[in-house]
Amino acid sequence: MGYTVDDLASVEAAIRALIRGDRVAAVTIDGDTVQYSRVQLPELRSIRDEIKAEVADADGTAVQSFIVTGSKGL
Repeated sequence: MGYTVDDLASVEAAIRALIRGDRVAAVTIDGDTVQYSRVQLPELRSIRDEIKAEVADADGTAVQSFIVTGSKGL
């Protein structure tokens, strides 16, 4: 399946809605609508990462992400 930038935007909007506290967020990809609840946020983030990778491969750009952590050294 070929994902688009619009699909990525839809998934990211749903993630933001769930983080904001909405109980349900819907994502429409290729005409199919799926509703996600807060407990499915990890699954939705995984789908987002998959779409990001595919969209980046399609247009030849690299998508990079990193995690910054810190501690007090205790």
